[in-house]
Amino acid sequence: MGLLNLFTDTSSAIRDMPAHDANFANVLFEGESLEAAFRMLRDYVAFTSHRIIVVDKQGMTGRKRSYLSVPYGRILAFSSETKGTMDMDSELTLHVQGLPNPVKL
Repeated sequence: MGLLNLFTDTSSAIRDMPAHDANFANVLFEGESLEAAFRMLRDYVAFTSHRIIVVDKQGMTGRKRSYLSVPYGRILAFSSETKGTMDMDSELTLHVQGLPNPVKL
């Protein structure tokens, strides 16, 4: 990671997964495991054994949270955009069955 990325990168992988399981314990199903999670400023995206969970912290304090759960079987298509030289963020777009608009992560 370059020095510029240190100050401009908006997402980071969460390395200590067992410690982070507690943050998702109230939304995980029995037998579901947390496979990977990424923090994007205040929000989180988690990949579990069954679905993708998006946690959107709202308000000044971030105490109010919005959850979006997307089962893998409902994803019709996806697209990804990697970061470039002047564009410092990457983007994942999911086209989900039953949702009118794509979900951008």
